[in-house]
Amino acid sequence: MVLTKKEKLEKFPYPTARITRQLRCEIKDKMISSKVKMATNQFLGDLTEIIAADMDALSDKTIRMDAFVNASRPYTYADRLEEEEREVVEQLEKVRIRMDKLIRDFRSEFDIVDEDDFKVGHDELSGSEDKDDADKPKTIGEMTIEEMDL
Repeated sequence: MVLTKKEKLEKFPYPTARITRQLRCEIKDKMISSKVKMATNQFLGDLTEIIAADMDALSDKTIRMDAFVNASRPYTYADRLEEEEREVVEQLEKVRIRMDKLIRDFRSEFDIVDEDDFKVGHDELSGSEDKDDADKPKTIGEMTIEEMDL
């Protein structure tokens, strides 16, 4: 069975010209095939039917805006998720940059400290390095409990 042009137009829920104008708002300098226009029209019609069925399932006698918002949420939620993800990633990048700076500052603060500053009994050693090990100051790790004089 071959459909006439009028029958083809009647099977779509919305005027194709309006769909085309709406597509043209976002698609510039490109040709849009008639199949894309028809598929978009059909998709929007199907979407309208799904949302209407969800709103009809409510027991209220009047369909209010909150019913529409709840019924359309699955179709608008993805955009909001992408936006929130972008915002979270930006915030995490800022935190990472702050943490990197804190780590650099911390490391630069303690890189200045000489390891001799941590030795017990630190005195300037004068003379040669031939002294016995007993004369050298010991680090805390080298000392016994008795030597620490706790």
